[in-house]
Amino acid sequence: MLYFCSFCGSIGITAEMYGNVCVDVQFSVKFLQTWCAVGNCFSLRHDNESAIKFFIRAVQLAPQFAYAHTLLGHEYAYGDDYERAMACYRKAIHCDSRHYNAW
Repeated sequence: MLYFCSFCGSIGITAEMYGNVCVDVQFSVKFLQTWCAVGNCFSLRHDNESAIKFFIRAVQLAPQFAYAHTLLGHEYAYGDDYERAMACYRKAIHCDSRHYNAW
């Protein structure tokens, strides 16, 4: 689901169409993929504050998951908080030095 949500955003699926997919997500607070997917939904709707909350929770659930740090960094960058964004990108690279999205 996590990669599907990223794929949808990358090929230009609108937030309205994507929202229908996200409504179908069975929200389970135990899975970081769910937190990332819902965070992506908020990001596509340009609700950066809500997206940040979901990505922070994903990072809390799996601190070594580089992708969650990268998504959080993107949201901080969209909000012009470049220091926090860089910190998230560095953490992502620390978790996985081959994670090209954070470079």
